[in-house]
Amino acid sequence: MAAATPYLADQLLLLERSRRQNNQQPKDAEVPQTRGANDETNNTNSLTFLLDDHEGLQIAPGITAISGEASTGKTYLSFRLLAEHLLESLGSSAAIVDTTGVLDLFWLRQVLAATIDGRQSGQSKADAASCLTGLLARIRIIRVFDHIGIQEALDEVKATHDMPDPKDNTRGPADKVEGKVDFVVIDNLSNCFTPLIKTGYTSGNAVLSSFLRSLNALCRSHSVTVVVINTALPPRRPGFSTYSTLPTAIFSDDSAQQASFSLDNIRPTSSVFSTRAAQAQPALGRALQRFASLHIFMHAAASTRGDRAADDHAHSGFHGTGYIGSSGSYHLVVEVIGDKSGGRRGRWDAFRIGRMGEMDQLK
Repeated sequence: MAAATPYLADQLLLLERSRRQNNQQPKDAEVPQTRGANDETNNTNSLTFLLDDHEGLQIAPGITAISGEASTGKTYLSFRLLAEHLLESLGSSAAIVDTTGVLDLFWLRQVLAATIDGRQSGQSKADAASCLTGLLARIRIIRVFDHIGIQEALDEVKATHDMPDPKDNTRGPADKVEGKVDFVVIDNLSNCFTPLIKTGYTSGNAVLSSFLRSLNALCRSHSVTVVVINTALPPRRPGFSTYSTLPTAIFSDDSAQQASFSLDNIRPTSSVFSTRAAQAQPALGRALQRFASLHIFMHAAASTRGDRAADDHAHSGFHGTGYIGSSGSYHLVVEVIGDKSGGRRGRWDAFRIGRMGEMDQLK
């Protein structure tokens, strides 16, 4: 199936707000409120603290993969990176390629608002709201259903670089919606390619490698930054293989056929953590390690030894996504497991996601 017609995020947000109003949902649940200049907060909203006190989590044009289990903050981090990029590049636009069909526009708005609040503290609520509206108008939402749809969506992104510069002088740079799309979020890549690889190992991997190769070429030729969200499979229970029904191709793009499945063929995440959550295996792992300039692995970790012991006892040797929503105190860990530019592999930091979309750094 082909990619759907792209829509701007602000247009879809108005439609969603109208739908919720028709369903008679509370007003405060419809539109998250941004914090004003006089509101007090101790949370850190910038990404500059992540991984390094000076450089922060900076990504360059190319493929950045974010792998992790469900509820580990993958989408949140991609939204934060998108917001930071749009605030830095006022003349550019961004696109979110949605393969899941469950993109939460209100969560996107909330994360954008928190990013604006952290980057431009001291501004009035009216200025913050105006900036937020401008960001939403520069984000295109493209719904796709398969790998062909993703490719067509990327063709649309490439087409924006061939368009003439807009001549409208009545609008500011932040309000132009026809700017070049130079930041793309694909959520979720494994949704489209894992079924292909399950059906046919050789053909599926060939399609995946061809796609990633063309995606890499797009990034290099047009200076596009692509953030790819990738699923990770939970660690297996001792004595039981979580992966026993999955082909090795999910974790490898080797050309040779695999006669039988073996756990020995699964490449570990190389996480510096020894927790069960850190042993999750990124789907499409080896292919992404080959083509991604930066590979980020996200998982949850207990904040204290007591919480770690309680979680170990509760799960009795098996942990899926139990950290999220558990009764103890937990942080989300962002960890670099692959970096072609060198220097950042093995670095990590931890944070919590606040109710208003802000980042609360590990103290």
